[in-house]
Amino acid sequence: MRLHYRNPGVINTDAYIDFAINNNAKQFNNISADRTGSPIAALSASNKQLFSSKTNNAGFSQYISGAVAKIRFPHLRNLLQLNDFIKIIRADLILTPVKNSFSGYYTLPPQLRLSATDQYNYPGTDLSEYSSSTSANSTQYGNLYIDKLYGTETSYSYDVTTYLQEQIALTDNNKNGVLVLPASPALTFDRVLIGDGLNADSKSKVKIYY
Repeated sequence: MRLHYRNPGVINTDAYIDFAINNNAKQFNNISADRTGSPIAALSASNKQLFSSKTNNAGFSQYISGAVAKIRFPHLRNLLQLNDFIKIIRADLILTPVKNSFSGYYTLPPQLRLSATDQYNYPGTDLSEYSSSTSANSTQYGNLYIDKLYGTETSYSYDVTTYLQEQIALTDNNKNGVLVLPASPALTFDRVLIGDGLNADSKSKVKIYY
């Protein structure tokens, strides 16, 4: 951006200053969010967590404005009560964006990563999977599938096998989970609404094979 001005004197002279977009010394950035009337209006500095049962059975993620969805698996250890349970062989997490929450201007983020967290909700290690093409683990970004025909099968999918194998071994009151974050959280205004397990039209789910 260029700012034009005049230097006063016997003869006024034209001058200008360039504000380069990558010059932090000449920038002021501020992002504020007005959630009045929204399902997450109760979020505040003193109330940092809302259960999806209080937000129309949906999780809200827009990292840059301070809203992040957390997914927990509080009943995972119920599997241990099954007579034929031995161990988790595979687990897939399917996240379903809320119906009619995306279209036109509000497009879905092309990539979403899952970051492991605890009861304090700080981002930790991203969930990864082994890639045969690179012979290494790489961050998962959801494999977004968009159902252009009916719109009912649009989803992000993740392999959470290793994560749930670790979590089922914990015997304490497990408040861990995963945070839903964009690929570049500091650079984008992308947002997504994710249906919980009780959402009538957009039910997210975990498929566990044992």
